[in-house]
Amino acid sequence: MRILDDFYKVGYIYEGKQKWAVYFNLESAQEAMVKMIHRGLEVTELKSQKLTRGDNMKGVHRTSRVRD
Repeated sequence: MRILDDFYKVGYIYEGKQKWAVYFNLESAQEAMVKMIHRGLEVTELKSQKLTRGDNMKGVHRTSRVRD
């Protein structure tokens, strides 16, 4: 099994606070970004990143997917 170390972050403003949504492929990140814009959210950036050995993943949790 290949461990994924590349991911994409979509930054957006929700209730006046900066939030991040994380995706493991570019197409999903782009689709989510378009949906956020259509819902009226302010999208601040789409950024590619890599996990590093020192990253703490304890605070990462998966939220249930919201359907339109």
